[in-house]
Amino acid sequence: MTDARPAGRGDAAPDLGELDDAALMARAGAGDRTAFNLLVGRHGTRALRLALRVLGDPAEAEEVAQEAFLRAWQAAAGFDPARARFTTWLHRIVVNLAIDRTRRRAPLPRPGSRPSANGRPGTGAGGRGRRHAGAGRAGLGPGRPAAAAARRDRPGL
Repeated sequence: MTDARPAGRGDAAPDLGELDDAALMARAGAGDRTAFNLLVGRHGTRALRLALRVLGDPAEAEEVAQEAFLRAWQAAAGFDPARARFTTWLHRIVVNLAIDRTRRRAPLPRPGSRPSANGRPGTGAGGRGRRHAGAGRAGLGPGRPAAAAARRDRPGL
C-alpha cells in the first residue's frame, strides 16, 4: 500500500527564512552556517549602525560589527533564548566591543586646550580644559554618547 499523503512541504525541512532568531541560533549552535548567515543578513545593518553611533568611524564600526558576529558564531552553542532575545544579546556584544575600542584610543586634545605640566591635554590654561572635560564626561559633548565620552576621557575605566 502506498502513502496517500500529497507531496509537499509536510515532509520537507522548514524553510530557514521562516524560522525565528532563536531557532536559527539553535541551528547555528549545531554548526549550520546557512542559518547563521540568515541572522547576519537580518541584523547586520543594525549592528553596523549601532557600532557607528558609538565609534563615529565607519571603518572601525565595520570591524566591530564583524567581530561581534564572529563572537556570536563562536558562542552560538551556548546561546540561551530563555535569558535574552538574540537581538538583545547581539546588541550587548556590539556595544561592549565598541566601548572596548574607545578605551584603546589615544586621548584626543580638545580644541583650544594646551597640555598641562603633566603633559595631559585639556588641563592647561588655568583649568579651563578640566571644566570642558567634565562636560564631556557628563555626556554634554556634541554628538558623543555619554558612556563613550566617559571612557575616552578617563582611560582607566
